[in-house]
Amino acid sequence: MITKLARQWAVATGQSNRWKVISRFPSYHGSTLGALAVTGYDALTTPFAPMLRTMPKISAPTAYLDRDDLSFEERGIRYANQLESTILDEGPESVLGFIMEPVGGASTGALVAPDTYYGRVREICDRYGILLIHDEVMSGAGRTGEYLAGDHWACRPDIVAMAKGLGAGYAPLGAMIASDRLVAPIMEAGGFAHGYTYAGNPLACAAGVAVLAEIDRLDLVANAASMGIRLKDGLRILATRYPFIGDVRGKGLLLAAEFVSDRETMEPLPTHLNAYSRVVELAYERGLIIYSRRTRGGSAGDHFLVCPPMIVTADEVDTILNVIDDTLSALANELHLPVEAAR
Repeated sequence: MITKLARQWAVATGQSNRWKVISRFPSYHGSTLGALAVTGYDALTTPFAPMLRTMPKISAPTAYLDRDDLSFEERGIRYANQLESTILDEGPESVLGFIMEPVGGASTGALVAPDTYYGRVREICDRYGILLIHDEVMSGAGRTGEYLAGDHWACRPDIVAMAKGLGAGYAPLGAMIASDRLVAPIMEAGGFAHGYTYAGNPLACAAGVAVLAEIDRLDLVANAASMGIRLKDGLRILATRYPFIGDVRGKGLLLAAEFVSDRETMEPLPTHLNAYSRVVELAYERGLIIYSRRTRGGSAGDHFLVCPPMIVTADEVDTILNVIDDTLSALANELHLPVEAAR
C-alpha cells in the first residue's frame, strides 16, 4: 500500500518515470507479491522469485559485523552511501523511494544503524527527490521509547507504515501516514486507487483509538524507554556468561541477541544446530514467549527477539531475564555450547 501511494504521487506530479523502490538486504516488508519485491529475505522470497519484479537492494547497515579500521560512525556513512551509489546506477529519474525499518524487526534482529546513517539517508533522498519510507510496523507506537523509532534520530520520513502495536493485538489494524504534500496531488487526481474489504473497519479503529488513549494515560512510551534500558543491560550481563551471544542490540522494548560461534569473527553458529528455533521452544517450556529468525538473509545467523508488552514492570523484566538465563543454560547444555563460570 505504501509503495502504491508513492507511485500514485509520482504519477500525479508528472514523474511517471519513477517506479523503483530501493530496499535493504536483509529486510522484511510483507508477504504479498508487491511487498516481497522489496523484501530481502531469501527463505521467503526465493519460492516466488519468478513471479516478482524484484527491486534494487543495498546492504542493511550491519556495522556490528564489520572488521575494518573504520569507526562505527564512519561505517554508518559508508552504508548510507550505498543508497546514493545505487540511485546513480539505477538512474535517479527512475527511483521512486527508499524503504527501511529505522529499528529492524525479525529479518535483522532489532538492528540499529550507527547514528550517522539516518541523517545521511535523509540527505540523499532529498538530493535526488525520492521518498523516504519508514516501515514501523514493529517499531512504531512507542515500542522503542519514542512513538516512532525514526524520532530517535529526528529523521522525518515521507511515508510511514504502522500496524501491530497500533491496535495492541486487540484487533487487526494498520495505518499509513503521509503528509499533505503527497496526499493533496493524489486527491486532486481522483483519489487513492486502492482498497481492502475491511479498510476503515470501525471496530478495529475503535480499538486503535482506545490503545492510543492508554499509551498516553499510562505514559507507556516512557515506560518502554526505561524498562528497555533495564532489559538490555540484563541481556548484556547474560552475554558475559554465554560466549555464544555475539551481539545484544535494539532500542526500548524491541531487543535481540544474536548467536555466534566466535565473537572475534562473528561467524554464525552451524545451521544444523537450529539454535534459533530451539531457544524459542526451551523458553516456551519455561513460560516465556520470544521470537526468533535468522539474521543473514534467512539462511544463517540465529537470533532471538525479546519484546515484552509496553506495560511491563521492573519485576517482570527481572523475571524475563531469569527465564532467559535458564533457557540459555539449557540450550548450551543441549548443543554443547560454551558457558563462563558464574562470578
